[in-house]
Amino acid sequence: MKSNEEYWKTFWNEKAVKFNDHSKLIHTSKNAIGNINKVFYRIISHYSKRKIRVLDVGCGPGEYCRIMYNLGFNVTGVDYSKNMIKTAIKKSKGTKIRYKVGDIYHLPFKDTSFDLVICMDVIQNTLDGKKAIKELKRVVRANGNLILTTLNKNSINALYYNLAEKLKSMLYSNNEIDHWFLERYNPFKFKKMLENAGFSNISISGVYIFPKSLRKFEKLFNKFKIYKLMDKYFFVGCLFSHHFTIEAKA
Repeated sequence: MKSNEEYWKTFWNEKAVKFNDHSKLIHTSKNAIGNINKVFYRIISHYSKRKIRVLDVGCGPGEYCRIMYNLGFNVTGVDYSKNMIKTAIKKSKGTKIRYKVGDIYHLPFKDTSFDLVICMDVIQNTLDGKKAIKELKRVVRANGNLILTTLNKNSINALYYNLAEKLKSMLYSNNEIDHWFLERYNPFKFKKMLENAGFSNISISGVYIFPKSLRKFEKLFNKFKIYKLMDKYFFVGCLFSHHFTIEAKA
């Protein structure tokens, strides 16, 4: 029986071969991608457009690599899926983006190699978040930055999924379905984990994803920038935040 991480590695390799559409490639709805990207753009726009060295850990098909390259950054992408790296190279033809195969626990780079490390929706696929964070810290220079997005354990949405997973484990206890969970994190405990790893100046932003039935409220939410209020009082906002995004200094 495959371990959780072996399952996901096979899963992403197969996705890279089977699909070309971005949302299908990364197994995420277009609406969710749009909302995650909005938060990412808000954060990345604060950085200088000079040629700072950026590493995208778990780059998948290279979407964020190409976004940052087009903004003027010096970009490297790494992923443990060989097929995803092949797809990223193909989609990034004509650019100077560098891609390597490597996993988050053993990144194929020297210490302090990058000014900025991003890790978008990757940590939830790992079994050892602390070890992964330690490795991200190793490759970012002193006073460099980390941008990371992962799933929020404290959201109302997560309560539903946790219940569903418990029911699945009861019904399929001898089935592989037990072994391909997605880890969800308490954002406040995750912040503490980053502090223990040596990161500082840590800020948390919510990624607020609305179901189709409430999509009209999403437009108002963004138009009037209600997300700013939710982020300011994130002890409340986290209940409605499907993902959360961390920005931290090494």
